[in-house]
Amino acid sequence: MRVAWIVALALVALTADARSAEWNPDEAVARLHEDPGRAAAVLRPLAAADDGAAFHLMVLLHGWLPQTPQTAAELRTLVTATVERIAGRSKAPPGDPAPPDASDLTMPGLLAVLRYVGTHAESPSGLWPALSCRTLRRNPTYIEIETNPTDAPAGFLLDPDCDDFDTALPPAAEAYFAKLAERLDAVITPYSGTSARAFARTEQVHRLLIRVVPQRLLAQPSRAGYDARPTHRPLEAWSMLSLANRRKFEEYAALYAPALPALAAHYRTRFGLPAEEALAAARIAMLLPAYEGHWAAPDRQGLRYMILEGAPAAEIAALIDAALIDGTPSRDAVPMTRLGMATYGGAWHHVGDPDPLISVAVHRPEVLRLLLDRGPLAPPYLDELRRGDQTVDANARTRIGKTPLMVAAEIDRLESVRILLDHGADPNAALDAPELRHDRRTALHYAAAGASAPVIEALLDAGADPAAADTRGFSAVDYLQGRGPTGSNPKLTAAEVERLSGRFPPSRHSTDRRSALMLAAAEAEPWKIDELLDAGADPSLRDAAGLTALDHLRGRRPDGEVRQLWPEDTRRLSERLGTR
Repeated sequence: MRVAWIVALALVALTADARSAEWNPDEAVARLHEDPGRAAAVLRPLAAADDGAAFHLMVLLHGWLPQTPQTAAELRTLVTATVERIAGRSKAPPGDPAPPDASDLTMPGLLAVLRYVGTHAESPSGLWPALSCRTLRRNPTYIEIETNPTDAPAGFLLDPDCDDFDTALPPAAEAYFAKLAERLDAVITPYSGTSARAFARTEQVHRLLIRVVPQRLLAQPSRAGYDARPTHRPLEAWSMLSLANRRKFEEYAALYAPALPALAAHYRTRFGLPAEEALAAARIAMLLPAYEGHWAAPDRQGLRYMILEGAPAAEIAALIDAALIDGTPSRDAVPMTRLGMATYGGAWHHVGDPDPLISVAVHRPEVLRLLLDRGPLAPPYLDELRRGDQTVDANARTRIGKTPLMVAAEIDRLESVRILLDHGADPNAALDAPELRHDRRTALHYAAAGASAPVIEALLDAGADPAAADTRGFSAVDYLQGRGPTGSNPKLTAAEVERLSGRFPPSRHSTDRRSALMLAAAEAEPWKIDELLDAGADPSLRDAAGLTALDHLRGRRPDGEVRQLWPEDTRRLSERLGTR
């Protein structure tokens, strides 16, 4: 009997060895949750010389294998040997953090060790030291491993794809996050190097928090403008900056409304969070991708907030009258004109530049007339806002020189256009933003691009210069006829375009019939071509020589070679512009 028992044990051991031999190191890491003992058997022989294998074996010993004195002793030995090996491999550069304390195997101590190993790993077997989503679900504290070094490659310890775990959210939540991702891409695009890596790492951590370990959302530090239980909507304060922001915010808000209860229900059923915590976690989850300063909560008071939120004109009038003393602006009237937003560490560039209060009011003609009739209001709430951001002036300008009349023309508010002109608005004021590709636009340019015929005619009747051109040489007639940077005017019929065109002199581009899309194609600017096509530019238009935008992109070469472009851009843009 004893012999049979010994033989049985031997067979079990041989079977385990055989089973472990069936897995290569990559499989052991990918499938460690299926059989932690088997995965550990594969990694142990490698861990003495392979930092990647040591990393994953530490995770196995700490979080997946039974916690016995033997596994604790093995983990301590492995940590000590790995830290000593990495520290002795090369001298640390001046100012580099010292190796972590290998004797500290509390959770913070182990996180420090894993971060150190992951940052300095050399793995002959090619084992990337990345934590799986199943491991993060098993112990959400591991997510803190990504919160420290700013000079590490983005995502060096957290698996961004989570192929081993179902990260799908309810369709309503997925639609919301997809829309917000478009904004995040626009925010991050200008950055490069260390900043880009930091943004990418932050975005990755947010993804994991939202999709894999939402219970950790409730442990996140408070961001500027919201506490542990936020109640405001993402970008709500940002929407107070301008009407353009507000219109974009309304798109997000429409998706947010169904997404919030769906995500909260998902956190209840999938992750077992109590109803109140699930709702709080969902609110935080939907704030995080809004990005830094745009997390801020509005104070929900003051004139700007009342105007945008649709407060009755009589209520707004009563607030203004109460704030004026003998017709003189009063600094005590701060709630009337304050921006309605907390600063983010004092840095306004995280949030944006506010449009003048008067520009925010142009979508409500009754309020616009009220403000202009009452005259100047209180001084700016913040000293750093130097350009009359809170003043009531028919010719007030934004940072790029945009006037209320341009805003009214852009959003097609005929009554507001007339009110502003009656109060002295200059119809020929132009943008002052050299960084813009099409600078020096006037209200007539904005109207020609997207307003109805009465707005265009009102500006012309008020003396708007029909020959004024932007810095690319496009006049309002080019915008009217669809050659400008915004495509055809969707508010006008072909007959209206033809009739209105008679009130404009020919422009340089109307003579040769070159469109903005053709110019971008001739200059081989992929990003601009995409932008114009997305805005509705017509690739089938031909210039006076009979050439399309695709012809200009190809430089009219017989071989069809596209100039100054990567091959993938060549194929993609040729498809978008249409082959001949």
